[in-house]
Amino acid sequence: MAQQAGELDKRFDSQELTISFYGVANFYLVSHLVCPDFAPDKKIAARVVDLFLSGAGAKRRVR
Repeated sequence: MAQQAGELDKRFDSQELTISFYGVANFYLVSHLVCPDFAPDKKIAARVVDLFLSGAGAKRRVR
């Protein structure tokens, strides 16, 4: 539904998107086991979701 509305990239199917987001979320939730100094919080969680949805590529500026 989000793909049909143009909110998600149509190059990826629902399974790829699900697995990718699950992987990102899972790593975020268990990263404190690997990096004891890491303290998850709402701000970082929101940025992780934004990174997943927006991607890390440079964005074009609208003029």
